[in-house]
Amino acid sequence: MNVLIMCSNGYGCTYSAVNAKSEYIALGLKESGCNVHIIDTIRGISEVAACEENTSAAGVPYVVFSQLNNHNIIPNLRLYKRILTHYRQHGEINHIIIGMEYMPIFIYLTKCAKKAGYTTSTLFHEWHIGMQTKGVKSLHKYWQDYRFGKYVDAIYPISHLLQQKCARFGKPTMLLPVLGKYDRLPKVEVEQQFTYCADAGYLLRNRLILQAFRIVVEKYANIKLVLVLFGRKDDLQEVRNLVAELHVDKNVIFMSQISQCELEHLYASSLGLLMPLNPDNMQDIARFSQKIAEYLASGRPIITSNVGEIPYYFVHNKNAKIAAYTSESYAEQMLELINDRVLATEIGRKGYETGKNSFEYSKNGNKLKQFILENFS
Repeated sequence: MNVLIMCSNGYGCTYSAVNAKSEYIALGLKESGCNVHIIDTIRGISEVAACEENTSAAGVPYVVFSQLNNHNIIPNLRLYKRILTHYRQHGEINHIIIGMEYMPIFIYLTKCAKKAGYTTSTLFHEWHIGMQTKGVKSLHKYWQDYRFGKYVDAIYPISHLLQQKCARFGKPTMLLPVLGKYDRLPKVEVEQQFTYCADAGYLLRNRLILQAFRIVVEKYANIKLVLVLFGRKDDLQEVRNLVAELHVDKNVIFMSQISQCELEHLYASSLGLLMPLNPDNMQDIARFSQKIAEYLASGRPIITSNVGEIPYYFVHNKNAKIAAYTSESYAEQMLELINDRVLATEIGRKGYETGKNSFEYSKNGNKLKQFILENFS
């Protein structure tokens, strides 16, 4: 089986959740015996001057396009058609997974792939209409959510809600959750700190985390909160301002652009890992954050809310700490982890087992291979 994965953005050059998931899908399929290549976003990236072929540190061959020529993607579209022909294997199943793009581009990519002899599918990662947009952008998101399934042969929703949403298309679907690597349970000395990794804009929309931490600091003056943030400079500065206003700036450590190895060590050395989910936010309900798979691999307990995919995999005080969406409830769960290290370790271990059983990339890669074989052989 020959599979192209076209869901990344800057693969090999930048780290992101979508790049991590693309790599895990590629590795899972590769280890199950498939021939796999990652084809990066057709829009290209500024880090390369021309289309490049390379192999990632994980051993995945990939192609990246350039973003030069004033963002004119027509040359990249021509290259894309040549790449399809170049990587197509005669006598094999040729399949391509195409990520969500601007719809005219998405339709073009799928049509070219089918003409070149590939069966097509897509990752369905979010309910776009749930985003608060107006005008043309709103119409485009409606077009995405209600029409994308017409153009592909199969769909891989990330959540149960999205699986229900795409049933209208009558296409084969396979739930493809968050993915991670669970080869060993880390053994790292735990520090007096909690960690939260997210886009700064998301933290500003879920600022109860900082308000909860202020409650914790009132009882434990030496506790730390490590914020690993990325995003717009204005949002980053607004977070710093909010931290100062709450008078917890001496207890908050800001980090950004750290290596994956450093990030994994940080998770494993934390008392708990924070993942606030808003029950009134459609995106939190429909999405399933890749960060959860990374958190679980650390063997430390996550603190989250019973929203979206959480009740399908987690039980309070068994393999996660489940909080109501209030600062008081999140503070209560953080304090329990501080006061009961044995419970914290046990919850973290059970969370790791949940990740290994449900989100291990190799298991899901084999499931995906079997799904493609059953539907397209």
